[in-house]
Parts: sequence; structure tokens; C-alpha cells
Amino acid sequence: MARSLTARFGLQRWTANGDTQDRVDFDNDNAAVELLGGIMRQGTLAARGSATTWERSTYRDTGTGEIHYSDGVAWSRTGLPAGFEGTFAGPVAPPGWLLEYGQLLLRADQPDLFANIGTTHNTGGELATQFRVPDMRGRAPVGMDNMGGTDAGRLAEANVLGLPIGSETVTLTAAQSGLPAHTHATDSQGLHAHAPAGGTGQAFALTGFTTQAGSGGSWAAINGVANTTDNAGNHSHTAQANAAAGAASPTSVMQPSLTRNFIIKT
Repeated sequence: MARSLTARFGLQRWTANGDTQDRVDFDNDNAAVELLGGIMRQGTLAARGSATTWERSTYRDTGTGEIHYSDGVAWSRTGLPAGFEGTFAGPVAPPGWLLEYGQLLLRADQPDLFANIGTTHNTGGELATQFRVPDMRGRAPVGMDNMGGTDAGRLAEANVLGLPIGSETVTLTAAQSGLPAHTHATDSQGLHAHAPAGGTGQAFALTGFTTQAGSGGSWAAINGVANTTDNAGNHSHTAQANAAAGAASPTSVMQPSLTRNFIIKT
């Protein structure tokens, strides 16, 4: 595209018939180099300008060293696209990346990142000029269950992009405990007696005398009746139990993990 540049000087190479073959113009005012069919500039990402204004131009981001190219509609760049995520073992994000802790950003400051992730991770209360990056603090990523348009049926909650799901602990309900409600009962036998063998079947008490013949001795018969009892017969007892209840305390479901910083490409 034709562009009027001021305070510039240039170099040109001509063909034999006088047609311009190559031209390089240096624009001092805008710190740009204009090539035949395009312009090369450099500076901060915020100073890059719109793709429609700088059609067919190349821009070097001095913050990251990346080269951006405008096709008149949008900027493209070398390297990873804005919005690409990864883990990072260092404490500070490298140039061209941001830590992901749900912070607010200005759309004008990060146009490429906003163009790719939009307001997906907004939580409410943001201004029209703002957006948020994902908040990965204490979270692990999980694949969208309906990625590609077909629900895999593996994780029912994972069908909305950017939706926080899951918890660190769980408290089981009665239905989840694995122990169904049940009872243990005993029969009610009432008051009953056990009669000495050969006796009359009546209960009796012994008082006022010693019946043991000493260490290793035996119980003496009373009135000719041996002081033993008959078996009462087979019978059952039913014990009453409470119904199943939920767990009293939460249980950890945390898998063995190693903490990392999550970063996102700007």
C-alpha cells in the first residue's frame, strides 16, 4: 500500500529501462523501514497498531523478539499462538508469557491474547475494557468432554470451557458409603428359669451355707439333687441397629502431585 513518510531517506535500485526494482526507505519519525510492498517496524506490543492500518507490514516485538505480520485483517506471528498454556518450573514467567492467576488485563495491552480467549474466564464485575486470564491456582487442567462437538460421556461436568470443577475433599453420603441400611434383632424371651437336673423345674436360692469342699473340690448335692441346670434349648436374639449414615468427616481425594506455575502466551 502507498504510504507517505516524512523525514526519510532511501535507497533504490533501477533496472535498465528505468523501472524501480527495489526500494528501501528509512522513516526516522516512526522508527520504520519501508520496503517495496511493505513496512518493517519494531517496538512494544502496545505500540504495534491495528492490522488494517499497517497492512502488509512486519513488526518486531521488542519485548519478546517475535516477528508479527499484518495481512490487512489480522496480525500473525512466529512461534506459539497467544493463549497457548504450559507449566513452568521457574517462579517468574519468561518474556512474552504471563502467570495464570485470574488477574485482570486491559484488552488494549494484550490484543492478541484477548482475540483468542475473549471473556471466557471472566468471573463478573469486569469493565468493558478488561478481561481475565485463567485462574490455575490449585487446579489441574482437564480435557473438554465434548471437545470437537461429540460428548465422550467420561466427565459430565466438563462440557463448558473454563468451568471450575471438582474439589479437594469429599464427604460421603449414606447412599455413597457402600453400607446399606440394615438391622440386627434379638427375640424377646421374657423372664424364665433354669431348673437343676432332676429337680422340680422351679427356681431356688441357696443361702447360709458353704457348698464348696475346698480347692479342687466339687459342689455338694442339696437334698439329694445335683446343683446343675438343664439346657434352656436353642433360641435366638435379634439386635436393633441404626440405619446407615453419611461419613462424619471429609476424605481427601488428592492425587500425588508436584506444584508448578501455569503460564499463558501473550
